[in-house]
Amino acid sequence: MEITFVIYGKKQTSIGLYEFDSYQCPQCEKVNTTYVIIYSMYFHIFWIPFFPDHKFKVASCSECNFIRREEKFGPNLLEQSKWLTKAYRHPWWTWSLAILLFSVILAILIDAII
Repeated sequence: MEITFVIYGKKQTSIGLYEFDSYQCPQCEKVNTTYVIIYSMYFHIFWIPFFPDHKFKVASCSECNFIRREEKFGPNLLEQSKWLTKAYRHPWWTWSLAILLFSVILAILIDAII
C-alpha cells in the first residue's frame, strides 16, 4: 500500500487598502473612520502559491474596530466600493507554481525539439 501525502488549500493575502471619506460607521456612527481591505484568495500546494481564485473586501472601522465582510456592507458602502476589486490585481507571485510548471514543460518541449 502506497500513501501519498499532499498539503493543499486556500490562503489569502492583502492586496489593497482604501479609506472612505464621508462614510459613517454603522456601529459607532463616526465619520471618516471606515476603510476597506481588499484580499486575494489563492490555491496553494505545500504552501507554494499555485494560482489565484478570487478577490473579496472587508470593511473595518478604525474607531470601534467593527469588521464586516462584503456580504454585510450596507447599500451605500457597497455602491462606493464596487470598483475596488477591479482596481487591484492579484499579485504575480500567486501564480508561482503555475509559472514554474509551465517553465519546466516549456523547457522539456524545447529540449525535445532541439
